Amino acid sequence: MLPPLAAASLVVASAAFAQTERARDDVAMPVAGKLLWGSDIAIENRPCCEGTGRADEREAAVLAAVEGRAGRQGRILRLRLGAGRTLRFVDCESSSACGVENVRVHRLAGWWPGRGYYVVGVSGFAEQMGYLVRQRDGLIVRTLAPPVLSPGERHAIATDLLMPRGAGATEVLDTSVDPPVRLPFAKSTSCPTLLAAGSLPRWIDDDNARFDDAMVATDEPKPKELSLHLAGGAAEWVCRY
Repeated sequence: MLPPLAAASLVVASAAFAQTERARDDVAMPVAGKLLWGSDIAIENRPCCEGTGRADEREAAVLAAVEGRAGRQGRILRLRLGAGRTLRFVDCESSSACGVENVRVHRLAGWWPGRGYYVVGVSGFAEQMGYLVRQRDGLIVRTLAPPVLSPGERHAIATDLLMPRGAGATEVLDTSVDPPVRLPFAKSTSCPTLLAAGSLPRWIDDDNARFDDAMVATDEPKPKELSLHLAGGAAEWVCRY
């Protein structure tokens, strides 16, 4: 199995608040015979799911919690879809087999029963992603990293602490709509222009999340507390010194 990618020396992203602008092709259905974002994914007309094998400790716990909905057999992860179908992910762990740009390892990271979405963590050669998979039909929403769902399941935050996108790149999803959509960031009135999250989020309630660390430019004071506040269909960084 491809080892987890460790964060290199973290740097502050050059974009304000490390917000990454991404294209609209982040929502897609798998197409037979074609890679999707470098991943080998296909919808199969077969039931799911057989027993597990080669799952790491974290994935094994998730698979046990959703028994019958997902299964792993070697390099293959399968998720149960509606209408008796299955979504299949095939890992490629070697750049000699699929090219460095298509190295992908997929791990089931969660299941949102209230929203009907699986969460899949994806590791590449020098990057990570998250896939939200709609259980009903296999539609996939690509995110920066596996998102963390809020207590009331109205929002989710994905923070990518790995290079090369820049440490702490963060996006906020409105999960009350289907498929989830990315919320814009409002201009912060309390945080410096160049700021990035230095940890994964911890939800306080549906509209507020806290981060244990922050990264700022060398000439900026570091906040003692960094949080995200959601209001009016936008997210805003909040710094307290």
